[in-house]
Amino acid sequence: MTRSRSTLLLLPLLVGLAACGDKDDDDTGDGGHKGGDDTGDDVAEGPHCEETRTGLAMDEASALGFSGADLAAAIGEDLSATLAWQKDGSETPMLVEVHVDSVAFVDQEVVMPDSGDVPDIYLECPDYLALAASLQLETADGLLGDSFIVELRAQDATAADFSLQLEFDDFDHPEIFAHVDTTDADVVEVSLNGVLRAGGKTSGELAVWMEGSSDSEPGDVGTAWAGTETVAMWSPKDGE
Repeated sequence: MTRSRSTLLLLPLLVGLAACGDKDDDDTGDGGHKGGDDTGDDVAEGPHCEETRTGLAMDEASALGFSGADLAAAIGEDLSATLAWQKDGSETPMLVEVHVDSVAFVDQEVVMPDSGDVPDIYLECPDYLALAASLQLETADGLLGDSFIVELRAQDATAADFSLQLEFDDFDHPEIFAHVDTTDADVVEVSLNGVLRAGGKTSGELAVWMEGSSDSEPGDVGTAWAGTETVAMWSPKDGE
């Protein structure tokens, strides 16, 4: 299968004994794809970030030194950009409208397992401000005109990022994904990631995440794969 501007990962698997992980319905907080093996109660949890959320008023300063109102004022409610469709390279003006509903301060702590084999990894769990918001994406060509509920995450008052895992039918024009070959994929989802910056600037990516495996007889070693195909990217207008 041909994938333009894609990332492809390959790994061996033993058919019948190993498989790609199922989609995890819990928010990972890493800003990327969500997924993992079904651990069950009898499997020790690895190193992870444990968070404590405290709701704040919009104008209430957080432990990070800024409030939700400070961030919302810096970013603005109407952000303009240029979106480029990766299929044909065409560009179109884009407008991103942001409306913040609530704010919470998220205190994160590193949690290491008390027993078992602990991988030798470095784990960072920074605190952040979480803003529940509605996001409207509109392009001048009419192919995007969609609203989503997002969590904006910010560590300072100059920028906030978001990440969503969606399906084709979550979009008014799912035909924007028609050129993506998902024939061999067992798992398909849409990833929408972006950053909102002070001064009304924004950038981001719309992509399709896929997972699959080769056909093999039980007991044979096959190949599992995972890849991302970029559908569109947006960035601040020239000169901004």
